[in-house]
Amino acid sequence: MRLRSFLLLVPVAVLAGVAAFFLFAKRPEKPSEEFVIALEQSLAAAEKQHDLNAFKLGLADDVMNIGIDGKVYLKDFILKVVVDPALVGGMLTISNPQVRVIGRDVAILSYDALVEGSSYKGQPYPRETRVSSVWVRRDGRWQLLLHQATLPPKP
Repeated sequence: MRLRSFLLLVPVAVLAGVAAFFLFAKRPEKPSEEFVIALEQSLAAAEKQHDLNAFKLGLADDVMNIGIDGKVYLKDFILKVVVDPALVGGMLTISNPQVRVIGRDVAILSYDALVEGSSYKGQPYPRETRVSSVWVRRDGRWQLLLHQATLPPKP
């Protein structure tokens, strides 16, 4: 019984941690590479858990997502997808990260993404993409401003 209670509390603790990360990630200094990568991973975790509140905290109101189809998606659409039960979040692995910090309030993260097990409306996400994200600190809180995923070049 104790193990079952513990296992039920684990997802709640994870979601609370994701929300707290965006709320309290108020650092006066320039962000480190590790910090910027952690921002990206926290947003991916909120998406996987369909945690709308945590996901909202991590998005700027004027966020743009440029999909691999070349279309631009804005915040309202992005939030609808995150809570859609047809979205099956997968495990994100970040490799070859490159971080460019611009001042204290802007950071650009580019990386190779491997997502395993994700699909939307029965269509699997591309497993491998090249991703670039622009993170900004506004009113003391870090938020995603721009996210673009591109298919890797064919060998």
